[in-house]
Parts: sequence; structure tokens; C-alpha cells
Amino acid sequence: MFYAIIKQTTTSGPSSSPVISEPAYTGVVYDYISDEIIKPHQEQGYFIEPMTVSITPINQAEILQVEMQNAMSPSAFTPVPVPQYPAITKENAANAVKFYIDIKKRNENLKNFTYNGHEYFADVKSIQATQNQCLTMNDSDPIPTVNGKWKTAEFGPDGVTPIYVDFTVSEFKQFAKTLFDRGASNFGVKENHYQQVNAMISDDTKTVQDIFDYDFSVNWV
Repeated sequence: MFYAIIKQTTTSGPSSSPVISEPAYTGVVYDYISDEIIKPHQEQGYFIEPMTVSITPINQAEILQVEMQNAMSPSAFTPVPVPQYPAITKENAANAVKFYIDIKKRNENLKNFTYNGHEYFADVKSIQATQNQCLTMNDSDPIPTVNGKWKTAEFGPDGVTPIYVDFTVSEFKQFAKTLFDRGASNFGVKENHYQQVNAMISDDTKTVQDIFDYDFSVNWV
């Protein structure tokens, strides 16, 4: 998988000012992705489009020809043409926005959650593993952890000592369901945002920049 960086429309001033350049590929393509790549680009207003193949300049043949000529005759150096990339289509824009929607869903699901007045870490793996162990236990049994307690994301009055809460198997099943239900709800939010973005592709009143401007920050649980 490849990840192409896209810059948005630039103008000479306020949003009503004349457009200087349309959304376009920057030419930067990563063959891997990480938060260290995603976060700064998103904060600076760039988008990231996942691709199965990397983009190449549409004038790649001309660039290669000039580079070969320069290699063969250095003294007759010819400036290498500026790479020209394919125009950004509405499909490209939608793919890039949906990539950020996926990141938004992941980050929302990683947030702490509240259950019975306490704040907990969204440690899905540990909660799922403990719930699986509870399946063979009685509902009134303490959960299979040290002293039947679960660690919260809170601290005592000293600001250092972690707070733990007692759980029975029955209570823990409901605790786990609270977290898993949030994830299911956020999946539905993601799908709805997907539908809204996809609908803009076939809407002749919407532009590429309109798709980039779509607000996917709302309705998350």
C-alpha cells in the first residue's frame, strides 16, 4: 500500500479570494504509514490518499529523457521538467477523506470511557480476554484478576495511587458491553460519514474541494 500526500486549494487571501491552485498531489508518497506521518500532515491541512500503486508524473517519459541526456552530456545540461501529476478527482478526494474518517474512528475508540461513575482505559484486548475467562464462571464470582478488582484511569487524593474497583462476573460483562457498544456505535457513525462523502462524488453541485471540506468531526460517541 502507498500513501500519497495531497494539498488543498490555495488562494491569495480569505476564502472568497481568487484560487491560486487547485487541490493537487505534492509528489510525496509513503510506502508505510504511522501516526508520525498522519498527525503533522493532518494538522497542516494536507490529506492522505491510500493507493495500491504509487503515483507517477504524467510527464515521466520526458523527465527520464532529459535525465538521460544530462547523464550522457553533462556539459549540455538541460533543466529537468517539473513533475506533473494527475489531477485530483472526486474519487481521489473521497478516498483521502475516508482515510481520515477511519483515523477519527480509531482515535475515538481509544478514548477513556465512563462506567458507573468511574473513568476507565479503553483496553479492548485486556477487557475482551478477561470477559472470555468470565464465560465459564458464575455471575456472582469475583472477576479473575488480583482481588477481583479492575484498574480505573483515576488516582486517589495523592494524585499517585491508582484507584481499583471490585467487579463480579455479571458486573464485568456489562462493563465490557459498555465499551463494545461504543465501538459498534462509532462504526455506524463512520459508515454514515462514508455514505455522505460517497454521495458527493455523484453530486454535480459538489467539487473536489467541497469533499475535502466535509466535516466528519461530529456524532462520534
